[in-house]
Amino acid sequence: MQGAITLAHISDPHLSCALPKLGECLGKRFLTLQSWRRRRETLHDPAVAETIRRDCQAAAPDGFAVTGDLVNFAMEREFAASATWLCRLAAPERVALVPGNHDALVRGAAKTLRHHWRPWLGEGNEIFPYVRRIGPVDLVCVSSAVATAPLLASGRVGRTQLDRLRSLLATPLEERCRVVLIHHPPVDGLSPARKALTDRHAVARVIAEGGVHMVLHGHLHADLVSTIDADGGPVPVLGVPSMSIATGHHEHAGSWRRIRLSRGGAAGWRAVTALRSVTSEGGIEEAAPVVFDLPKLPV
Repeated sequence: MQGAITLAHISDPHLSCALPKLGECLGKRFLTLQSWRRRRETLHDPAVAETIRRDCQAAAPDGFAVTGDLVNFAMEREFAASATWLCRLAAPERVALVPGNHDALVRGAAKTLRHHWRPWLGEGNEIFPYVRRIGPVDLVCVSSAVATAPLLASGRVGRTQLDRLRSLLATPLEERCRVVLIHHPPVDGLSPARKALTDRHAVARVIAEGGVHMVLHGHLHADLVSTIDADGGPVPVLGVPSMSIATGHHEHAGSWRRIRLSRGGAAGWRAVTALRSVTSEGGIEEAAPVVFDLPKLPV
């Protein structure tokens, strides 16, 4: 197989560096703090996130696909700490990054996010969608992160970004592999309405029409496989568990997905994937590989 490349897909670390102070604990942050103290504080374990980070770095992937929710309360000191964490992960040119709903928890968070994450994002005022090129693979980064009302964790891409995405996907592939990164899954039936991507049908149409080989998402803290129907064949949509979930608290403990993409001439692109998860003893176990023959798209 020619043009092989390995990606590490990680998501939802929910890095914990500080809790909101009294003056910051207004509106949605207050409710999120209650949720953190009631459940999430023990659900997300920094030691598990560190074990997963070390394991995926030891695998020496060509690039990292990071699909959001790096922080919890969208405070500036969290974004600063997450930028330090990203520096430890890999050089910016090896990282494709999209934000999640916790990264956009309150209005104004997008500006703070852009300030601290600039090296890992696209250029210009309209950052998303942007493309991170790693070898023969184009990682197309789409933001579904928007501030929402209390008790909602939904996402939206929006018409402006969709128009830009449609234009971007119209460019010739030239035998490259195209992978879309987004926090909220752009398919039906995976999450309740309060957590769903509100314009998922429109996003799925653009993906189906635009020539995409694979979609990677986070948000639901689970090992998920679904598809989007397209002319070249079904587009795999893969969700990865949170990388910081402690064992015994959830169906899926902290995990990352190794994705090896390769091209076999007329056979097109193929993905060989394997989920690697933390065990109760603090080690790592790898699930059986899953192989996807990706859609055959015009070059």
